[in-house]
Amino acid sequence: MFDGVYLSDEDPYQRYDEPEERAHFDEQRYRIRLQGVHRFSPATYLLSSWTYLSDRYFVEEFFRDDYRYHAQPETRASFVSAGDYIGFEVYASQRLNDFYSNTDRVEVSIDGYRQQLWSSPFFYENRSAFSYLEQQGVDELAQDNEAFRVWSDHALYYPNRLGALSLVPRVEGGFAYYSKKLDNSSNRERQHWAVGAEASVHASKVISERRRWYGKGLRHVVRPYLDYQRSDYSFQKDVLIPFDVKDTLDDRHRVRMGLNQLFQTKRSNQTKRFAEVDIYTHYLVDETTDDSFDRIYADARMALTDRWHVDGLAVLDGSSGSVPLMISRFRYNRDDVRFSFEHFFRDQIQSLYTARIDLFPGQRYSAEGYVRYEGESQDIESAAITFFTKSCCVRYGLGYRLSRTDDHQIRLSVNLVALNP
Repeated sequence: MFDGVYLSDEDPYQRYDEPEERAHFDEQRYRIRLQGVHRFSPATYLLSSWTYLSDRYFVEEFFRDDYRYHAQPETRASFVSAGDYIGFEVYASQRLNDFYSNTDRVEVSIDGYRQQLWSSPFFYENRSAFSYLEQQGVDELAQDNEAFRVWSDHALYYPNRLGALSLVPRVEGGFAYYSKKLDNSSNRERQHWAVGAEASVHASKVISERRRWYGKGLRHVVRPYLDYQRSDYSFQKDVLIPFDVKDTLDDRHRVRMGLNQLFQTKRSNQTKRFAEVDIYTHYLVDETTDDSFDRIYADARMALTDRWHVDGLAVLDGSSGSVPLMISRFRYNRDDVRFSFEHFFRDQIQSLYTARIDLFPGQRYSAEGYVRYEGESQDIESAAITFFTKSCCVRYGLGYRLSRTDDHQIRLSVNLVALNP
């Protein structure tokens, strides 16, 4: 899909009036996008998303919904091919807008899926990647770091079952080579090893065999678990250029403990998940202070029916007794209507409620709308409704939007849509 937006803004500094903001744009403002998905086969496809902007404030001001999903528009392409035993990806990212920071990269990665070694009781998996990386900063005085990196990780598992107890010891190891480090030392090879084991107990009980609104029968599965990990790296992460998560890994000695509860039922003669709740925390073995226990996390999912779904995530900080983060979502999906209600909460920062609806998606005539309410300020943050009509390969849209600055906008859109074979 290719689209572009251009406007001559008669009052460009209405919202961004600081001297450092004015220096970055003028009346001529635009956005050009090229996005695409091409499937060569069910397991081989190409994804791409490239966005070029006149200034860093354009999307935030005129495309607020896009800004919420991607505050910094993506500029990347990815070719993925998945086989029965190995997955392969070529990934490229290049900064197009110099007012954003970015880690430019060209990376080839290979995933060896976990599989049994011949007829032995052991399972093996591995992952390797070859990357050229370069950090691009916004500040002209910022130092741009670049390096060539090669890494390869390997893991061996030995699953066992002793009655109701499931025990999976594992051994991991790997290495990474960096062409450049922050300390410029000659030692550029970083090795690591790790040992661990996951122990869990499964217990189940049939609560009901009767047919009810959620399905036929109800089975409860309880799984308490412990996951121990001890890892060691040949040198600390502080001397590495932090390109991504791989460069932030360090020595670790922790125990993850949790309780997973699963409720299953049958719908259309198939076993389905009715509800699942996972509650867990981490114990940091080497931490001798009161912070040895990490926060408590709760992740819940519920499929009330095949159309009604409820999801939630919460984080509890035991030391302060607060809930730093809580996300909940209620969804209803049908071919001709989709509805969702979401709540996003950050303690003392944000309490955002969002309701969305899509009517007749993909049909000749359709509509979509949303209302977003900010609980902290007790005000409507934004709202919009758009009506669409589709003719051949073009979709036309006409809508209204109320922005968070109480601006009223009438929008007309023209988009190319996929052709039916």
